[in-house]
Amino acid sequence: MGGKLFINDKAVAFFEQTDNKEDYLQGFWNVSKLQRPDDDHPFGVSIWYDKHFEIPESKYEIKPLNEPEIHFTDFNFKLCILQILMYEKELLQPKLDIYEFIKWYKKRTIDTEKERFEPIPEVMDYLKQLPILVKYTHEITDIYQDGGNEIYLNTCLECEGYEDYWDIESTEDAKHFPNLKKATLCYAKENVLDELIQLGIEAKWL
Repeated sequence: MGGKLFINDKAVAFFEQTDNKEDYLQGFWNVSKLQRPDDDHPFGVSIWYDKHFEIPESKYEIKPLNEPEIHFTDFNFKLCILQILMYEKELLQPKLDIYEFIKWYKKRTIDTEKERFEPIPEVMDYLKQLPILVKYTHEITDIYQDGGNEIYLNTCLECEGYEDYWDIESTEDAKHFPNLKKATLCYAKENVLDELIQLGIEAKWL
């Protein structure tokens, strides 16, 4: 089944394949009728576009940098910093997309059904190795942990929100961020809140 799609008597432009390797968005249009089970006449039409991406092989390769980087003591503290620099301020690229990463990763097949409820080890390893440059330390003024943070949603396919594997255990890394003044926590050990307050950081539980 196929045909041309017109809206207000104008043909909808479809994606055309090009020889440009940078142009890797592909897809196709879908049109379906919306109708009730007991009615043969549709009451509406649903139109959507399916996107398919060819992911560049180098996208999630970690390249060596010639600038000083931060050496973290607590990986879960680093995740808080990645949330800010990667997803909120978009200073770290590429922005990690867990589904894209799974498709990109070639060393093994990651089972998205059996491995839904725990962080994907290869994703966690990627984030552990990903460098954060010292020049970004002044960008961090406020840490806000929440189960809906994109950094958590992109390490685990299906999160319940009460997991403890993201708990910060040490405040040692706070020393790297002189402008850090506030912290709202939901993934941290009990001692972390008091230690942050002792460091002059306004800290509270979510």
